[in-house]
Amino acid sequence: MGKRIYELVWRITCLDFEFVTTQWKVLNSEAEAQIYGCRWQNEANDSLAPCEKAEDGYCYQFMGAYPVDELDGYQVLLRDAR
Repeated sequence: MGKRIYELVWRITCLDFEFVTTQWKVLNSEAEAQIYGCRWQNEANDSLAPCEKAEDGYCYQFMGAYPVDELDGYQVLLRDAR
C-alpha cells in the first residue's frame, strides 16, 4: 500500500487542564504512524514517563493514529507534488 494521511492524536494535560490536539501526517503505514507518535510523545515529554512529566508541566500522551480516507464526503487522494 502507498502513502496515506494519518491523523495523530495526543492528549495534553497540565495541572487541572486537559485537551486534545491532532496533527495530520503523510506516512507509509499504520505501524510507521504509531512509531512516529510514540517518538514524538517521548521527545515532547523530555524522555520522561507521562506521569513524571505531568508533575513538571505539560504532559503529552499519544492516543493513536487514524487513517484519513475521506473528509466531509470527499475522497482524499495523494499525489506527488514534484
